[in-house]
Amino acid sequence: LMYQVWYPSDPQSALPVSEKRLPQDLRLQTNTTVITDMNEVRKKETELLNTYGWVDKKEGIVHIPISVAKEEVLKSLNGAKGSN
Repeated sequence: LMYQVWYPSDPQSALPVSEKRLPQDLRLQTNTTVITDMNEVRKKETELLNTYGWVDKKEGIVHIPISVAKEEVLKSLNGAKGSN
């Protein structure tokens, strides 16, 4: 049992990091592409947070703007306090 734990079946995993083979198509992102990618992600997130849309049309699940969702939660909390 200990042999199986200490001696992996994959010979590559037993090599030190400096000797492991790197993928052929390995490419590093430049600082410019990282910033561009992050800006695109933030733009898509902002769009999702501020628009209405379908999450699952078949199930009838939608997403609403975050500002509307906050207002609805506050209304429901105020209504719950008034009924106590």
